[in-house]
Amino acid sequence: MHFLARPHLLVWRQDHWQSYYCKDYFQSNTKLNQGDVLPAADTPIDDALKQLAVLLRQNAVKPVAVLLPDCWVESDQFELDAELPESLYLMAAHTQASNVTRHATQQHTLSYIVTSECKHSPSMYVAVLLKKYHDTFLQLGIHQVFSERVIRLSNARSWRAIRSVSRPFLSYQKDYLERRAERKERIVLAACIALVALSGIGGGLVIRNLTPEFVETFKWPWPSIGHHQDHVLGSLTQLRTLPVSVRLDEASVTKDKVHLIITGNTHDFQTWHKNWPDRLPPLEVTTSKEAL
Repeated sequence: MHFLARPHLLVWRQDHWQSYYCKDYFQSNTKLNQGDVLPAADTPIDDALKQLAVLLRQNAVKPVAVLLPDCWVESDQFELDAELPESLYLMAAHTQASNVTRHATQQHTLSYIVTSECKHSPSMYVAVLLKKYHDTFLQLGIHQVFSERVIRLSNARSWRAIRSVSRPFLSYQKDYLERRAERKERIVLAACIALVALSGIGGGLVIRNLTPEFVETFKWPWPSIGHHQDHVLGSLTQLRTLPVSVRLDEASVTKDKVHLIITGNTHDFQTWHKNWPDRLPPLEVTTSKEAL
């Protein structure tokens, strides 16, 4: 099944595309030095792209990335100010690219990586690829295109590490700083919404755990009760038939008895009391001295 296929890379070797499983490629890459000469490519990139189109039609599973040799890109390496914030790396790469290529910004894409032997002497390697070639890769369904030199300089040992330390070929956007700030704001907003939602869920669970499942004793005025407490429901239904001359001040209903505190006409209450159903708990009555 295609979705279970191992991720692989396409690398240009000996005038043809060669496929490497990511793990195998990075294992072999760690045995090489950064300064080792990469295999040369005698085939023009236009011909290589035609060969790639045929190869992709023959294989249903696309590579996670394509790595390009040095001869297909324009590149340069320069020292970087140690105080330069990471957010300005792309701007520095764009500035240096203008010294590397004669093509306008709209006609090329950038890939770069920052390396350093120590914190005080960082350097940036910038590779420039013409946008028309990058667009062809996109049309073929390849969205991750790297300079192989960038991969070599990263000293990465896995594909995940590459994604975190280097940048594939992409067009330079003048408003990238604003877009980056907006993206951070959206992330913070999403995190706040998630936190509020989790707090609400947590609070609901706490309240649910602290709420008793049912009320064993019923008191007037009564809270909500379960329908399984027939003695309570039956007693309440019967209490609704009290004479208008009798006021119910308090009621307590249990399985064993129904205790009432009433005010009003005792004779009318006694007449009503005689009709109390036997299926209900017996009545226990306290008469208030307060006049109705």
